[in-house]
Amino acid sequence: MITGRLNGGNYWYRHPFVWVSVHLPTITQDFVPIDFMIDTGMTRSCLHPQDTIGKIAIEPAALADSARWPRKRTAGGIGGRVTNYVHDAQYLFHHEDGSVALSITTETIELVPPTATNTAYPSLLGMDMLRYFRLRMDYASGIVVLEL
Repeated sequence: MITGRLNGGNYWYRHPFVWVSVHLPTITQDFVPIDFMIDTGMTRSCLHPQDTIGKIAIEPAALADSARWPRKRTAGGIGGRVTNYVHDAQYLFHHEDGSVALSITTETIELVPPTATNTAYPSLLGMDMLRYFRLRMDYASGIVVLEL
């Protein structure tokens, strides 16, 4: 069981979040903990600039330079369309005691290039990862659970 939380400004507008460790071969040396917002409307998981720059430590200029990223995918959503960079990724989901609940080693993640409006967006855990779990939320207690 992986436990997350509902987070947000007030009781009526809280969003589900869960910590997941991510390793990007050729970019990170080890797994990096990322606080993902759970998004059941998102097909593929993505890292937004606040995490790619602040935690993964990709330089903003490198993230903005599409020529440096050979694999790309265009994604559409509420904010319109954006071309993301696709990179191999490994994911670790942890139990509350810190032990590994699930290790996924053959996936990708999309790196979202910075724009004027997305610098504070949370990274999103999409259905590519959520398909491994049963999602349970208790809004009153503010707890989110991913069950295997």
